[in-house]
Amino acid sequence: MGRNEKIRVCHVISGDLWAGAEVQAYTMLKGLARIPDIDIMAIVLNEGKLTSLLRAAGVSVLVIDESKNGFFAILRKARELMRGRDIDIIHSHRRKENVLTGLLKRSRHAEHAVQTVHGASEPFKGIKWLKEKIYAIMNRYVTNRYFDHIMPVSDDLKSIISDTLRRGRLTTIHNSIDLKTVVLTKSASEFRQELGLPVDKPVIGSAGRMVPVKGFDVFVRAAAKVMAKRPEVSYVLAGEGPLSESLKNLAADLGITDRVRFPGFREDITDLLNSLDIFVVSSHHEGIPTVLLEAMALGKSVVCTGVGGINEIIEDGLSGILVEPGDAAAIAEACERLLDNADLRLNLGQAARRTVEDRFSSESQAGSIADIYRGLVRPAHEQKV
Repeated sequence: MGRNEKIRVCHVISGDLWAGAEVQAYTMLKGLARIPDIDIMAIVLNEGKLTSLLRAAGVSVLVIDESKNGFFAILRKARELMRGRDIDIIHSHRRKENVLTGLLKRSRHAEHAVQTVHGASEPFKGIKWLKEKIYAIMNRYVTNRYFDHIMPVSDDLKSIISDTLRRGRLTTIHNSIDLKTVVLTKSASEFRQELGLPVDKPVIGSAGRMVPVKGFDVFVRAAAKVMAKRPEVSYVLAGEGPLSESLKNLAADLGITDRVRFPGFREDITDLLNSLDIFVVSSHHEGIPTVLLEAMALGKSVVCTGVGGINEIIEDGLSGILVEPGDAAAIAEACERLLDNADLRLNLGQAARRTVEDRFSSESQAGSIADIYRGLVRPAHEQKV
């Protein structure tokens, strides 16, 4: 391509959920769409919130409904959609999309292929385990054969996948947030009243998909330990997933149902986070949790398990408190420490906000990805001219 032409990039995204990978894909595409020499479009496999937001951001979106099309029908339709568009780079976001992208590059529908690795594999059972196993094998094959660059969202993920991939093609690109979108629609007291929470008492919370890796059972057990000493404290655990009912049952078994709110999935997650005094991440493994970055951007003091990419975000005792995974007592102790020290809560929250501003902005992320695109498409001598 010529030096003055735009780099044409097609992202391939599932869009079946509105979770961490989808939120990050949206943030990434919106940031890339602002860069003058990058032309962005997306093939999304489900109509939903992601497609609506991308269109609103001015991104060209093409949908191939995976509920109505099998894998090879999706591949055929993707080839038809990309034909004649002169795509330079295909950028994929999950295993199924990686396999599609590898095959699209193989059939010369783009010159280059890159992928973002959003997180480690989750454990599955039964037929879902078998499907994930097949996709894992195919993903490893097409990644090594057809992909030019891999972008894990944390150094921890980079170390996990580096043994099976060629190291020279790995670059950590941390998750980010667009600070302009961290806006409130209601006050903390208004939100608390909406959920039936006390306005003038401490509230501790977390949010995410109700799946085993999030460790929300540990969060609920920690809540019970805090309430045994501090009965005035309330808890909020927002999100949906297969463990929703078992977590509510655990709260009932521990006798804290009346003090823990389970509001389900919330569109107004920023307002929810703003209503908290302390935000907790209890995960057994994480990449770079978007919801944690959002809580930090709001200046909240955070207690997190020191796993995965979280260690690349939080400096223990300076921008948050880190504890061992699976340790409900340690989470409870850290929360009690913060409840007893308002100055510490304030200082940690302010440092957390500065961390996000300095290191995890969407502008910085988009710029780093654009540089990778340019390095693939434009020879080094062209970039210097």
